[in-house]
Amino acid sequence: MIRMKPTNLWFLLALSACTGSGRTEPAMSVPGTKETTRTNILEASATALQEDAPTDGLDIYLVGFHPMNEDPAQQFEAHHFCKQIEAKPGLAERRDERMGISTGARRQARQELTPLARPQAGVDALKGRFKGPIRPIHGVIDKQAAGS
Repeated sequence: MIRMKPTNLWFLLALSACTGSGRTEPAMSVPGTKETTRTNILEASATALQEDAPTDGLDIYLVGFHPMNEDPAQQFEAHHFCKQIEAKPGLAERRDERMGISTGARRQARQELTPLARPQAGVDALKGRFKGPIRPIHGVIDKQAAGS
């Protein structure tokens, strides 16, 4: 059994918040030679003998460019390995019951904050790029769509 420190667990839980779908190929080709039978045998052997836990559940790879707080003109590249998960039916309801809260009531109570939200850049940047239904976040509006 693998034991993790609480900080590692929080880190993994934070990573689970990443979203996306499907496999994303890199934007450029990776240098090197084509795989050979020998390479395939080595990879198969490694897969059989080595365990990837706890990262084997991370199935989304994302590269982001983030601006520096002090100097937004400077950016750094960040690689994210995430797992896309949707709450299983009944999971949120059981959580609400255990915690003595109502997610629906909390959402309703926060509706008064919606007029205070400012349009954000990039909200619609990937619109139409994901398969399946996409639920918009109430009150989150793209700057360009808002004409700001």
